This record gives sequence, structure tokens and C-alpha cells, in this order.
Amino acid sequence: MRDKRMFEGFCEMVLGYGNSYSPSIAYIIEGRFIQKHTTTPVYETFFDLINKYEASMLVFKQVFGCSGETVKVVKIKDGLIISGEDAYTPMSFFQMLTSTKSSNWIIQEYIKQHPQMMLLNETSVNTLRFISYHTGDSITIFPIIMMRYGMPGALVDNSSLGVGVDSRGYVMDFAFNLKNKTRVKCHAAGMKIPFFNEASALVEHLHSNIPEIFTIGWDICITPNGPHVIEGNDGWDVALY
Repeated sequence: MRDKRMFEGFCEMVLGYGNSYSPSIAYIIEGRFIQKHTTTPVYETFFDLINKYEASMLVFKQVFGCSGETVKVVKIKDGLIISGEDAYTPMSFFQMLTSTKSSNWIIQEYIKQHPQMMLLNETSVNTLRFISYHTGDSITIFPIIMMRYGMPGALVDNSSLGVGVDSRGYVMDFAFNLKNKTRVKCHAAGMKIPFFNEASALVEHLHSNIPEIFTIGWDICITPNGPHVIEGNDGWDVALY
């Protein structure tokens, strides 16, 4: 669960390459840029990668860890890398990523979410946290799903707002502000999550292939084509619930 390169391999094994998960497009390992193995080089250097994704968005995730604490969602514009309010040259951004010892990264394309999910917040990919339990005989999904979504303008969802989704896939009435610890009326209360049943089935299918872990918190986003697994957490946050 915690090594994203291994988790990617698990998803490829269970789902097939690129199906309902995001395969990495390159890595930064021990200070070196490494493209995924291909028969012909697509981008030999980090600069080549940034040039290829001009006017697009990329996601950088540390290889080891959970809960999206160090995830960087960036925009590529005019050859610069925009991260939050900061702009970097490709070289300065690469140096920033590799300045910490053993700071290894995977690089993925930004996920396009379902238009209905943008009603929560259009600037962040809003995710559903499914909790599943593998008892050996069956898999049970906790009946309340936590949906996290960002504040307007935020590119990530993990530190802003959370709202419950019931077992039928409907958004509950009140959200919780994760920063100032206040409860607020959710503007999307009553909305039915698209592909909700398919998302539940995806979680069950994934967990059925790793019975060694008793409980997992799955981060699932909804794309125009269906559910998409972002991450699995063996140490999910009880406080969210």
C-alpha cells in the first residue's frame, strides 16, 4: 500500500495496464530522472517531459507514503512549472524535489474527473474514501463513505472539506471543514455520485486480491468513464469518520 511503485504494479496485475488506475509516466529515483521502460525513448530527460506536457498538468507523488501529504499538482505554462503560488524552472523544480535524502517520486498525468463531481469543487479532483474489511470469507464496505473536496481554487482535496456519502451513493447534508473544525451545510447535499455502484465493486475486487491486509482505505475518484483508484491506505484516518 505504501510503496506507490509496488501499488501501481498491484493495480496493473489486478486490473490490467492503465485500467481504472493511473500508470506512472516516469520516475525520479535517487536524484535521477528515469522514464518507464519502452522500446523507444519518449523523453530522455526531465526537460523533454516538461516540454511534452506544455499547457497541461502533472502530478508528482513521493514513492513511499500515504494520505497525499506531499503530493504536488502542477501546471506547465511557458516552460515553467507552476506549483501553488510558486513558479519554477524545470531545473529548480527538479532540484527542489531531489533536495531531500531518499526523496523518490513517481510522475503521473492529471486525472480528468466526471463533470458532476466538479459540483463539489471544479479545481480539485474530489475523492471518495471507501473503507473495506476482508474477513477471510467476505469483504465488507463501511456504510458511510467520506468524500473529500478542495476549497475553490485548490488543486488538492486532502486538507479542505469532507462530507459523508451514504451507502446508496447520496451526498449527506453537512460537510466538515478539516482546517478550522467547523460543520457547514454542503452545497451538493442530495447529489447522487455517478458510477457509485461500480466504485463499490472496484473496491471489493481490489481487496479480494490482497486478503493479507484486514482493512484498507481506498481513495477513488470518478472519471467520465467510471471509477478510478488513486491510492490504498493500510493506515486510514479514523478521525475522518
